[in-house]
Amino acid sequence: GSKAHHIRLRTMALERGLTISEWGVFRLAPGERAGIDAHQQNRSRTQGKLEVGSEAELYDLLGLPFIPPELREDQGEIEAALAGDLPADLVTLEAVQGNIHVHSTYSDGRATLREVVDAAKAQGFSYATATDHSRSAGYAGGLSIERLAQQWKEIEALNAEDASFRLLKGTESEILQDGTLDYPSEVLDKLEVVIGSIHQRYGQGEAAMTERICKALDNPRMMILGHLTGRLLLKREPAAMDVDRIFEKAARLGVAIEVNGSPQRLDLSADLVRRALRHGVKLVLSTDAHGVEEVKRNMPYAAWTARRGWARRTDVLNTRDCAGFLAALRRAH
Repeated sequence: GSKAHHIRLRTMALERGLTISEWGVFRLAPGERAGIDAHQQNRSRTQGKLEVGSEAELYDLLGLPFIPPELREDQGEIEAALAGDLPADLVTLEAVQGNIHVHSTYSDGRATLREVVDAAKAQGFSYATATDHSRSAGYAGGLSIERLAQQWKEIEALNAEDASFRLLKGTESEILQDGTLDYPSEVLDKLEVVIGSIHQRYGQGEAAMTERICKALDNPRMMILGHLTGRLLLKREPAAMDVDRIFEKAARLGVAIEVNGSPQRLDLSADLVRRALRHGVKLVLSTDAHGVEEVKRNMPYAAWTARRGWARRTDVLNTRDCAGFLAALRRAH
């Protein structure tokens, strides 16, 4: 855990007549004071050292339930633990059933659809999404309507081979500068998964960017909001926007928000995951995979980020089976 979390635990220990350091857990003698030289005292003592066999035992010694490592930031987890309000059933990697947001060689991915399916199966997933870039993303080989229809035929053929796994027809649709989604509504209506994302014109300013995203949320065909802030770690800062307004509207309209597991993005960040959950937003954990290695590698990053944001299994749509996932994406128009 963080230094701040450790300090809280050490303070609680002192209140119980204990001292915690790298030398162990010791019970203070009557009148003994733990100060800056406590570690020297601990080194010289053989009396009073407690046998603590696990982290769970240490927390119990302090009157706390076990606090998962991802929550140990001194950002309310101690208070929640004392009140019995720690999130139960934090999402786990093993709970995720669908590999969401996958690109193939139809756009800028490096894996064929068959390779995507084989890699997802090998990882234990029961479904995945073919969500290549839409036609306005010329920089990423975005699919024309004709090319998209060609992809559907291949998806149908692959699904006919194995009833135990399903590849879903989808798109990562550009959210254009005016907030509209790429592809006409008659095309979007035929897709099972529509992820709306921004890839260009991040410098619009907070008000314009917020309006752009909120307009996209109003589109009844919008299902998942992809990598919301557009950050690229060590390369591009998050775009300015009113995230709380966006979270409130997404929750009200039933649009899920992606926790992107690409190591270059990790977007939403853990702190924004927690803010989104306060608004009642549902999450989708995704790989944003552009190759077989990313199908295999990226989901743990999404799961760990969601856990740090206090996300429970029930907060994440792709912990459901394929039918449940699709049903959750279909909101009332």
